[in-house]
Amino acid sequence: MAKQLESSSVAAPGFYGLNTQESSVTLAAGFALEANNCVIDKYGRLGSRKGWSYITTSGGTALEGGHEFIDIDGVSTVISWSDTTFYKGTTTLSAITDNSTAFTTGNFDSATLNDQAYFCQRGQEPRYYDPVGDTIEDLSNAGNTVSPPLANVCLSAYGRLWLADTNTNKTTVYWSDLLDGTNFDTGTAGSIDLSSILVRGNDEIVALSAHTGRLIVFCKRNIVIFGDLDGDTVLDPVGMRLVEVIRGVGCIARDSIQATGIDVLFLSTSGVMSLGRLIQEKSQPMRDLSKNVRDDLVNIVDNLDPTTIRSAYSEKEAFYLLFLP
Repeated sequence: MAKQLESSSVAAPGFYGLNTQESSVTLAAGFALEANNCVIDKYGRLGSRKGWSYITTSGGTALEGGHEFIDIDGVSTVISWSDTTFYKGTTTLSAITDNSTAFTTGNFDSATLNDQAYFCQRGQEPRYYDPVGDTIEDLSNAGNTVSPPLANVCLSAYGRLWLADTNTNKTTVYWSDLLDGTNFDTGTAGSIDLSSILVRGNDEIVALSAHTGRLIVFCKRNIVIFGDLDGDTVLDPVGMRLVEVIRGVGCIARDSIQATGIDVLFLSTSGVMSLGRLIQEKSQPMRDLSKNVRDDLVNIVDNLDPTTIRSAYSEKEAFYLLFLP
């Protein structure tokens, strides 16, 4: 029997964001089925996203990445690179004198340690930016007797430079001497192989991160967490021990990792995940941040080269941005 039509209002439509995962028949009114270039504003309404703000449109240089180097005096220098050259500057780019090995691909990972910036990519010797000489140098130019690993992943944490993922070894994490990212030879430099830890089949290291005194090693299908005996916020490799191995989930894109201060976000085979931490329970609970658009996101990611995926995190705007070219 037909019933009388009743009017209803939806307060703050789209407040819960985009949801393409659930059936539109049973979807709550607070979700949006389509939302292009939108954000949730401070009033709880869908609003237009901020547009691009170009720093420079001149030069015609195809940049592949960038790194903000903050020196020991707090001075910021933006270092960027193409497939052949390193630059510094923003509105105007100036080439940095490069004494390192020539390269033809600019897929660098970057980090800052003790007044130097470091750059790594697979099959290439790691290099660093020397602010005193204003040059790019190979790590071997620092005078060490042992060549550093030709790593694809680098991380600056706990006063050391951490490297992983070479062409010949994808299960070993290397760390430098304390406060010397050029020295993987002497002092307290060392390494650890994950092969004996991953007892349910081997895996490959994809990325590294640090969180609350622990070293997080992201593999493709596992996440390995190391701590030390002190339990403070500084990790000492001398007393490093295995805390936990999270099986069945991992990271598929090196540059999707973003540390937010209270969490670590990353892209897995099932979407964007959050690696939260419950200190009291000594556990690492996982949260799926993209569960409402999981199928759409996974379908896009499956057709992409993971090395082209990039991400960014804005503390000011409080968002995680994933670039899927």
